[in-house]
Amino acid sequence: MLKAVNKAIFGGGGRLLSGLSEFLRNYKPIKKKNCCVFLGGTSNHFPAMAAVVLELNEHLKNIDDIIIYVDRIDSKQVKILKSLSKINVIVKKYNIFFGVKYNNGNIDHFSTMCFCKFEGFKLLNKYKKVIWTDYDVAIKEDINELVSEYDSGLYTLDTYDAKAVDNFRYPVAELNMEAKASYCALIIFNDDITNYNEVYKACFRFTKKYINDLSYGEQGIFNIVIDKFNIPISYINPFIYSCGVEDACIKYHKDAKIFHAYCLENKFWNGKHNDIYEKFYTKWLDAGGLEISNKRKLSKFSKYMKKHHIV
Repeated sequence: MLKAVNKAIFGGGGRLLSGLSEFLRNYKPIKKKNCCVFLGGTSNHFPAMAAVVLELNEHLKNIDDIIIYVDRIDSKQVKILKSLSKINVIVKKYNIFFGVKYNNGNIDHFSTMCFCKFEGFKLLNKYKKVIWTDYDVAIKEDINELVSEYDSGLYTLDTYDAKAVDNFRYPVAELNMEAKASYCALIIFNDDITNYNEVYKACFRFTKKYINDLSYGEQGIFNIVIDKFNIPISYINPFIYSCGVEDACIKYHKDAKIFHAYCLENKFWNGKHNDIYEKFYTKWLDAGGLEISNKRKLSKFSKYMKKHHIV
């Protein structure tokens, strides 16, 4: 049968069969790495990201790579971080442009770097598992179970009674606003998610459409793609893996593995002392790393966007 088709299409000569044989001989399936952790933000907070990289070196050693997305790259600082990390560190420049004007102070508050979390879907082309962490965290003890367990679909932090509507300034007609809200300070992506490349593209499409409706940056978009693509979603205990540092959360601190300094007044670099963060931040400074700054230096890309009134 195959020979007949080959002859009908190519006039015989076995060219189709020989081409297929050649392809099969040379074909090498893509071998994925097991796991990476990624994080990202504006370059003025690179020192905080560096501290988290050092925390991961101590408490999550069984990963292949740590990937950092920043809007500006300081090669000297990257070199220092790589010299300190036993885990391979990859730093990538990340600028995002949706092609639309927007007027949403919530996006300006978080910066458009919050949308680099979408890269988790794309990274599944290279890794079986991808873990996102915010960088305002202090890791208290080993968290190897995040790699060895949580091994199917998508995981975000549990929001309990919070609804999708909380992630939007205005209701979105095509989304079930009563669905559980996404909380994306810690995300685990697994490569059994169907069509993760299509999900990746959809994240940007929906962001462009709803950018003025978002309350917490990327979280509302995760709600939409989970709903639209029927992504299997499970939840991580926030009191263990994203425990607040404010007084109201002290009762959970004994069992917590990761402390999360959400809200500006709780940031470690805004005066909220944390021994774990200080240990690794000091190690970074002692190696010649820069101090953290709350002043954002605009990249040429961001300056262009502001000049042309895109933001």
